[in-house]
Amino acid sequence: MVMRLRVQYRGAEGEAKTALESRLRGAENDRDGALSAATETILHMDANDISERTRECVQDVAERGKFRFEDKETFGEYMQVLQRANQAIFMDQKKLLERIKAAKKAAKATTVATAPPVDAQPEGPTGPEAGPAAATPPAEPKAGA
Repeated sequence: MVMRLRVQYRGAEGEAKTALESRLRGAENDRDGALSAATETILHMDANDISERTRECVQDVAERGKFRFEDKETFGEYMQVLQRANQAIFMDQKKLLERIKAAKKAAKATTVATAPPVDAQPEGPTGPEAGPAAATPPAEPKAGA
């Protein structure tokens, strides 16, 4: 946004220059606030979730992002910084996803291991739901038969 405003108002004079300066200050404040919020969020994450490379890249994005981008070359260099940070973040996300999958698999294995085995259950109904046949003792064999 800031770069776009600079290009839009290049060579402005009088009221147009005043409008540019006002809009630039607002856009720069928005940009700096967003960079600071994102940086703080990432820098305060657990070291197990975010690598040192990602922390360094994000810090670089925040520092270099607050400069005045008055030419396309500087802006292009900043885009490369953003790409490196994006790659580092995606690598950390991939590792985090693998950890989540492993935790889910372990939790599922624990749940299956604590369930009673099918063989341990008695055959046929027992108790009151079994009906009168289950309550009748088996007949003794008759002598001489």
